[in-house]
Amino acid sequence: MKLLALALAAVGLLANNAVDASNSHSKRSITARAASTVQLPGGSTVAIGTKRKETTFTTSSKDDSFIKSSVISILAPLPARANVTVPAECEYLSYLRYRHTSGPSKSMSADRVLSFMPGTLAGAASFDQMARNIIFESKKLGQNVEVWSLARRASCLTDTYGLLQGVQQKDAQVTVDYYYNNKTVNGKKFVGFLPNKDDRLDFLAYQGVDQTTKDWHDLILKEIPDQTFRTTKHYASGHSLGGLLTAYFANYDADGNIATTADAGFNQAAGFLAFDSVVRASTAANQSTDPFSSFAAANQSFANAQKARVAGTGARSLFTLLPIILTEDLAYYALTLGVIASTLPDAEVPASLKPRTIGVKTAVQASFSTDLVGYLVNGVSGLISWYDVRLTGRALLGALFGDRQQFIGALQVSVGFPNSTKGMIDKLFFAGSASAASGIGLLSLFDVTYPMACEKNYGKNSELYGWLNYDQIADDGSNVAKTQGGLGKPF
Repeated sequence: MKLLALALAAVGLLANNAVDASNSHSKRSITARAASTVQLPGGSTVAIGTKRKETTFTTSSKDDSFIKSSVISILAPLPARANVTVPAECEYLSYLRYRHTSGPSKSMSADRVLSFMPGTLAGAASFDQMARNIIFESKKLGQNVEVWSLARRASCLTDTYGLLQGVQQKDAQVTVDYYYNNKTVNGKKFVGFLPNKDDRLDFLAYQGVDQTTKDWHDLILKEIPDQTFRTTKHYASGHSLGGLLTAYFANYDADGNIATTADAGFNQAAGFLAFDSVVRASTAANQSTDPFSSFAAANQSFANAQKARVAGTGARSLFTLLPIILTEDLAYYALTLGVIASTLPDAEVPASLKPRTIGVKTAVQASFSTDLVGYLVNGVSGLISWYDVRLTGRALLGALFGDRQQFIGALQVSVGFPNSTKGMIDKLFFAGSASAASGIGLLSLFDVTYPMACEKNYGKNSELYGWLNYDQIADDGSNVAKTQGGLGKPF
């Protein structure tokens, strides 16, 4: 749970905003800085035009004794387009670099370099623990491996200042005030959740698969200029959507001439890997299916959709494509939960840390609802609201991401369970099996084949829900609540 909290809070540094087939990462605060400077991930302020910047960072993880971590940003300007102004931060590509403390300081001296592309709803920090494990296990085999976890360019739009200040000041109220209460922190002010037509989002209309693949290709060539090294020691990889993008990377033709192959993506890596995904440009089970075969028929449809994105009338991000399921205020609160859990792990979360924006209210209420009818009724009436449940910081984080409370499988993490033995109730919100969500395309992708739970006690005099880490739960489950109103098996 501690690692989950810190990953959300501190390393929310490279959190995402999924955009088209892309994601997001950086600063969007109003500052008094001169126009000649730009603020990069990791908190570094550099002169505009700075070619490369590496900023080291540390965490509370025990792994820091043998893992050296840093954020690297390189200048990679986007093509100039009429009536499109690209924010200075978005002219950079960034990634998290992990290496062993006793290994070589130069990447070109490593035995292997693994570049990694995150999935749809993930940022570069999502690979943090896997990166550390890969380096640790490789070292035992005598191999010095570096892992580079990439942040897709659109991450430049994420303002992490409030998160970092909350962690540094050990005060989650600072974070909530910054994002939700319009308060200034150290002279900086959050500009708010940007509407789809905001001119700062104009460049996102062009930040699709092609530009994302080009960004990855260009970054690798800049950071690993030796092609022999690339073809023998560099491995390209991705998780979920990142697996498909890995296939596009392998197929990439940088110069547009199929007669030349030195520039081809497949000649920029020794191998291609997928984590919970496949390395092919289509999700079709039949690998012989040509994912490009229907492109001609789709060209007109794409052209119309692209015109809408350029004009700002079409969705430029998942936040506007899925305005109820995924909103920007909810995404920032998901990161804020990391600050809350790390600063108030066993203390009650006050009402002031529970913002009442539409996105937060709508989504979080689902984690505290037993069924769809109850969710809809209470969502409208407010009679039974998650705002009235007493929770510690860790319990609140667990309610949103724990694998027995979060019903969307892709968001679940096995980190523990609430410490209440009698205060939990069965959740029937799409629980039982994936078939329960039949007809709802998005949810039917996620299988929930085990009992789900949610808190049942509300009010200022009700019990305070705390948290048991996964390794604190008794083998027989005797210290956690049971299904079927206490008559069944432990959740």
